[in-house]
Amino acid sequence: MGQNEKVTFTRQQLYDLVWAEPLLSLSRKYNISDNGLRKICINMGVPTPVAGYWAKIQHGQSPPVKPLPPPGHYDQKETTLYFRDENHPALVDGMTPVAAMQQAIERDHAAALKVNINTLNDPDPLIIKARAALLKRNEYYRDGDILHTQSGQLNIRVSDAQINRALGVMDAFVKIMRQRGHDFKFRNESSYIIIGEEEIEVALRETSTATVREDRWQTRDLNPNGKLELKFGSYEPTVTGRDGKVAIEEQLSKIIARLELMAEEMRVKTIESKIWRAAHDEKERIKKLAEERQKLEVSQFQKAIRDANRWQETNNFRNYIHHIEQQALTTEPRDEETLAWVEWAKKKADWYDPLIESEDEWLQGKDRNTIMAQEPQKSSNSFWGSDPPALAAEKSKWPLLPWYMKNK
Repeated sequence: MGQNEKVTFTRQQLYDLVWAEPLLSLSRKYNISDNGLRKICINMGVPTPVAGYWAKIQHGQSPPVKPLPPPGHYDQKETTLYFRDENHPALVDGMTPVAAMQQAIERDHAAALKVNINTLNDPDPLIIKARAALLKRNEYYRDGDILHTQSGQLNIRVSDAQINRALGVMDAFVKIMRQRGHDFKFRNESSYIIIGEEEIEVALRETSTATVREDRWQTRDLNPNGKLELKFGSYEPTVTGRDGKVAIEEQLSKIIARLELMAEEMRVKTIESKIWRAAHDEKERIKKLAEERQKLEVSQFQKAIRDANRWQETNNFRNYIHHIEQQALTTEPRDEETLAWVEWAKKKADWYDPLIESEDEWLQGKDRNTIMAQEPQKSSNSFWGSDPPALAAEKSKWPLLPWYMKNK
């Protein structure tokens, strides 16, 4: 698309647009931030989705949609949006986003942008501390010809000759950023500018020119060259301004414009990352629940099969008990020993039956599901060769085998 590609939306069309796609996505398609688009919607009386709306859509939910209010006396009846194009950036009032932001900064901070590289006028407290550290010229804060500030201060690294100029540039920068509602923080040897929720590392340094000393080792020396470089960010994206055809103090409005646009880009990426993380975590939660449910299903199915097998075995056992009982009842005289065994066996059947599982004094701690796989334990006699008298008396009370097994 060319520079002037644009589209005009009525209230209804804008309403359909913002409820069809997230504002963040639209800000990448059109040359406007999501906040800017939200302000237009407010001016035109167009409701926008609440926070979390699109996350719910991603998870198959159907959150409520706010209806478009009837036409009223709104400030705007329609709006024109320019398409965003990396090769041919869409324009805002005939300017690129950086140029438009730069113009606004120059309009709002004209006085602060007039950098005095010789004399500091009412310097910011951060600059006062940085100046005191640099002017100490302490050997502990020196790398060759380069002096640097201390931990917990603005990160400035310059030669003695560039101290005043560096402080003038940083004083103007700090004052403008404070006026724009931003703040600074420090961690170890690094200093940061806080824009919204984004922390962006900031450092001002004097660059060096490498020269090779023709000695035995051809030593490479780095000599400060009087050129300043202001850098924001440690990782991509970064913004860097440096002395060139135009001195860095004359580039401050453009550098700040690029910095704030970079912060907006970082903010959008942070929000997108949070949305992605929330969606990812939700998928992981659902996956874990599914895995736990599957384990439960398998466990319950296995138990059902074991119970079914035990139930069948119990029924077979009860049929067997019934047969033995009928045999004992028909003998003359009645076989009381076998009938005692029958009563014992019925209690064991009730213990083993998965639908009853009654308690049994002598089977406590035994697993009903594995007891049939265990080898029967043989009672060991003592050195007498037979049971001791006391044990023999106790054994006489134990249940006996059915009549037909007495002699086996």
